[in-house]
Amino acid sequence: MEHTSYKLGPVSVTITPTKTAGRYEVRCQEGETVSTFTASEYELTYYRRHMNTKITQAFKAHRESATDSDSNESPKES
Repeated sequence: MEHTSYKLGPVSVTITPTKTAGRYEVRCQEGETVSTFTASEYELTYYRRHMNTKITQAFKAHRESATDSDSNESPKES
């Protein structure tokens, strides 16, 4: 498997080979938020759909928690 890039909605996913045979780095980015992990070729072949679902859910949860924390901040006095 060579270098692969694709979009999951607003999340960009890039898969690149690592120095270890059969292992790949999966880099997910949405704006300033970045997450990376490694996966085997087997996982990428047979569990990609599950992996994509998990990535989408994780970034959605992060967006929602960031929105919640922004709305919970009290206004600063000048």
